[in-house]
Amino acid sequence: MAFWSINTYSLKRQLGPLTTTKWDDEKKQHFQQVEPQPEETSLLQLPGLMKEKGFTAAEVSYSQFPQTDHAYAEQVRNAFQAAGVDFASLLLDYADLSSNDPARRAADLEWCRSWIDLAAKAGAHRVRITAGKSASADKDALKRSTEAFIELSNYSAGLGIRMMTENLGKLLATSVYCREFLELCDSKVGFTADFGNFEQDKYRQLAEVLPLAETVHVKAETDESGEIDIEDFQHCMKLLVEAGFRGPLSLTYLGVGEPWSHLEQMRSLAQDVIHPMVQAGE
Repeated sequence: MAFWSINTYSLKRQLGPLTTTKWDDEKKQHFQQVEPQPEETSLLQLPGLMKEKGFTAAEVSYSQFPQTDHAYAEQVRNAFQAAGVDFASLLLDYADLSSNDPARRAADLEWCRSWIDLAAKAGAHRVRITAGKSASADKDALKRSTEAFIELSNYSAGLGIRMMTENLGKLLATSVYCREFLELCDSKVGFTADFGNFEQDKYRQLAEVLPLAETVHVKAETDESGEIDIEDFQHCMKLLVEAGFRGPLSLTYLGVGEPWSHLEQMRSLAQDVIHPMVQAGE
């Protein structure tokens, strides 16, 4: 069953500066914010290192691209191909396609298209975009977002890219709205389930969306010292196996401390759940 992937944001303190996009509401334009971080490994070196550690896929945050020209994107593609590692998804955490500001929505649509173009050059199979920051109960916002996603999905399909969203942000804060969103998108948009994003009644809601998932962020809850909540993590893994999920398991560690050892611990904890349940036919 296990197809071991890494969410590269787990390595946010190792892959160099984080460059994120923000919206200036007064000027009605995007701007970039750079958070300095050490570069122990470059994005081009990462696939080879992942292969050495037994990981065969990656979901890469847009914020970790040091360059956004297409020549660099092709270098990324070549690095992944040379290592035999799959570029599973490009993760976009900025856009708000539910916004009621036409200027922002238009700018964010164009921003998403530019990253879809780059993802295609870099060899990514999917682009995951958050559905929006509007309240879940705002039906107009849901309509604006799904219309934008369908437009982007039609665009990305021509480039061989699968459009995805996630249970992330206010608009998809509950399993009910995740399902409604995907139904309105009429199978044009795939779904990434994240272990850690539901704030209330977590296990019930996670069990309801896991059967919809094409990818999963296998995220560990941690304490202030970086220790993993093993009981929570393995409970979520049990729900994943029970849902019959067979796609890439994208390990996501956002705690403090050295990430690779924690990622390896997570893989071991996940295997402790997967193997007995699969052997028992669950």
